[in-house]
Formats: sequence, C-alpha cells, structure tokens
Amino acid sequence: MEQNKSLEDFKFKVKQWLTIDEEINKIEIEEEEAEAERKRKENAPPLTTIVTTTVAPTTEVPTTTTKIDLITTTMSLAAKNEELQAQLNAEIERNVEIKKDLDENSKNKMVDTVSEGLTETQKDKFKTLAEGIDFSDKETYQKKLETIKESYFVEETQKE
Repeated sequence: MEQNKSLEDFKFKVKQWLTIDEEINKIEIEEEEAEAERKRKENAPPLTTIVTTTVAPTTEVPTTTTKIDLITTTMSLAAKNEELQAQLNAEIERNVEIKKDLDENSKNKMVDTVSEGLTETQKDKFKTLAEGIDFSDKETYQKKLETIKESYFVEETQKE
C-alpha cells in the first residue's frame, strides 16, 4: 500500500510539475511576443520621419508635426502639384505648336526647292497637289514631292 501511495504521490507531483511547466511556457511565450512587439515599435520610423522622407526637399516640415500640420502640408503640396501639372501641360502644348510650325516651314521650303524650274502655273498646281501629302519625315516627304513632279510635270516641261 505504501508503495501505491508513493506512486500516487509521485504521479500527483509529476502532474503538478507539468501544469506548472505549461504555465511557465505560456508566460515565456507571452513575454517573448511582447518583447518582439516592443522592438518592432522601437525600430519603426516615427511619423515625422515618414513625412520628411516623402515630402520634396524644398518643402519644410515642422519638427513637431501635428495632424493639422500634416494635412496643411499635404494640401499645399497637392496645390503645388496641380500648378506644376498645369505649367507642364502648357509647355507641352507650346512645344507641339512649335513643332507644327517647324514642320510647316520645312514642308514649304521643300515644296519651293522641288518646284524650282516649273512655271508659276505649274508651281501653283504643284503646291495644290503637295497639300494632299502627309508629312511624316523630311526624306519621305521629299521623295513624294519628287514623284509628283516627275509624274505630272516632267512631260510638260519636256514638251515645251
């Protein structure tokens, strides 16, 4: 009997020890998770750092940043962005117009060059025919003009 009692005591103590060990393991796991969370928060950049790195270098961000300061800064950056976008669009439109004028001048010079040697009436007819040609690049346009001149006007000039 005594041996049974010793065995029962031993089992009881092992069971207690296992229960205590499980509790200790749970506490250790919770402490490790809390420590990892604390380290993650320590290593996370503060809000002012995030704002400073995402804002243009010419924009000053106060060192003590509040939500209102951030909203104000964001709104001013949005307004500046819209202004710059409008300026960019205006410059693009201006460049397109300049390109059109340049192409038109190039076309006119090529028409004048290719139509040399034609009579005034022939030049007028040649210019009218040249208006129907698409201008993609100078070389192609020049070749098309020369083809028109050879097709329509070479025979007439040879007849005269």
